[in-house]
Amino acid sequence: MSAVPPPIETPAVALPDRDFESARSAAIEVVADRASTTWTDHNVSDPGVTLLEAVAWGNADLHFRTGSRDLGAWPLEVPVNALPQEPHWSGVPLASDAAGLLDLAVRLAERGSDSRPVASHLRDAIANATSSQTAAAAIAGRVFAAPSAGAPPFSWAQAAGAVRLLRGPVVLRAALDGSALVAGAIESAGSDDTRAAELLRRETSLDEIWDDELAGLIRRERRRERGRAVAEMRERIAAMTDPAAMLTALQEIEGLTAAEARIARALHPCPQGLAPEHWEVEERDHAHTPAQREIHPHGQTRIWPPHPVQVRTCEPVTADDYARRARTATGVRRAWVVPRVVLPGIAWDGSIVAPPAAGDPFLERAGVVTLLVEPVNPPAAAAKPAFLRAVLRTVLGEPVPRATPPAADGRLPDDRAELDAPFQLWRADLDAAAPRRTLCDELGVALLDRCPITLKGVIHAPAGTDRAALLERARDRVAAFFTEGRPESRPPAEEILTCPSGIEGSWPPVPQPADGWIPGDAIRLSELVQCLSDEPSVLGIEGLQLAVGDGPWLPNPGITGHVDLPPNCIPVLSSRNCMQVTLELASECGRG
Repeated sequence: MSAVPPPIETPAVALPDRDFESARSAAIEVVADRASTTWTDHNVSDPGVTLLEAVAWGNADLHFRTGSRDLGAWPLEVPVNALPQEPHWSGVPLASDAAGLLDLAVRLAERGSDSRPVASHLRDAIANATSSQTAAAAIAGRVFAAPSAGAPPFSWAQAAGAVRLLRGPVVLRAALDGSALVAGAIESAGSDDTRAAELLRRETSLDEIWDDELAGLIRRERRRERGRAVAEMRERIAAMTDPAAMLTALQEIEGLTAAEARIARALHPCPQGLAPEHWEVEERDHAHTPAQREIHPHGQTRIWPPHPVQVRTCEPVTADDYARRARTATGVRRAWVVPRVVLPGIAWDGSIVAPPAAGDPFLERAGVVTLLVEPVNPPAAAAKPAFLRAVLRTVLGEPVPRATPPAADGRLPDDRAELDAPFQLWRADLDAAAPRRTLCDELGVALLDRCPITLKGVIHAPAGTDRAALLERARDRVAAFFTEGRPESRPPAEEILTCPSGIEGSWPPVPQPADGWIPGDAIRLSELVQCLSDEPSVLGIEGLQLAVGDGPWLPNPGITGHVDLPPNCIPVLSSRNCMQVTLELASECGRG
């Protein structure tokens, strides 16, 4: 009797990764919170929940496939590694742009004069061809559609693509059914492809395959052979740390090209010194024409599934990503994201957001994301709009034209930048870094404000204390506390990067400076009392209150607690001094 197999256990998922159920639950929580008044039915029967579950499932499935990828089949097996302008392993090119493919599909679906599809007429035209070249020549320059259609003659590129599509099933069937025959012929012929083709010509099952298609089958098997050799080096490559040594080892494989060896370094789960771009197409790989660059932009992956490092850098834009990008802008020291709050500054469309009227709260709206930035040197009032627009362009990765100077308010006459020309229907010339904004994010930018804080209270000190000197030292301590911020509120120290799990997005690792007050953090009275009491001459503090700007004294006497600050504000000690010093005649702190 066979033993009972152990139950299947799913691997633990560590955030930010999620399995389907955790992704679904998190999504439902967000919907319930943000759409509580407009979407109250969260049952499985609700169509919106069905769509949400489909998105969660697709996301979880993608994470599973890319996270558990192994290269047993090796990435060169997948045609995506080839440059778009390179032909298929069959040797016959096919339009790689969507417009070209659609145009060819429309041509093939047209009706001829006898109401048969054009594709049927094309099969008749190439029936006696002996190669892909002669087949394309039989189609090029001819019109097969009905006269009423008014279709132009087939171009040579369309003719070659039509041959590829019409002969594709025949060639693919031979590649699959005859893979053992091809492998055996290559083994017998060694490195002689001509000899391998001669051996395959003796196989009657391949009689309908043209000579150039037979050469394609041999090329395919040669690539698969190299792929198997690369896969056998998986553990060896994964144990290396030097990318140059990986290249040297991979080039030992017979027939492996230098480009294939560079791609094959994806066998390493996280090679040192290699960025996602090492497995992605560069713009210089393409013909340097605007049309070619538009069809095949920088960043197209060469391997599939993507390398884990690529996967991590293609994660959705997060609040930390926005803030990290903002910290790379010229003149920015610190940056944060304030969600759902409209702060005075520059809106996503370049318009100026005015501060709320006196006494009015800040406007809150779902979908709003405000970047709050602290400049190294605060700009003058007239220069603030230009500074904030420059920061927003950096965050969005939008191009900045150099020929035309900006206007006085910082606006740039550039139809490529959403900030300067919003509501565009189409943008076809984005650069390699754009777009950066997540769909539906109403992304604005605001300047960090400083709230003057005035303290009021009584400091008890021993007799003989210099009151003025004590007040100056006490104020210096409070000012330093506001400048340095709470130790527990500071960002954690940068840990050693764990690759690839420690990589978060395709934005540069620009950590937040450790010192400084976090905007919007409340001021706790107990902390101020402790700060003042740390001065050796202070015996005690009585009746401590504070005022934010011209506001009232807070909190009310006898109530311990905290004082809230606006979300765009950090505290600074005002020049007003309402603290008093009382000298104690007795050694205790009691009032004599």
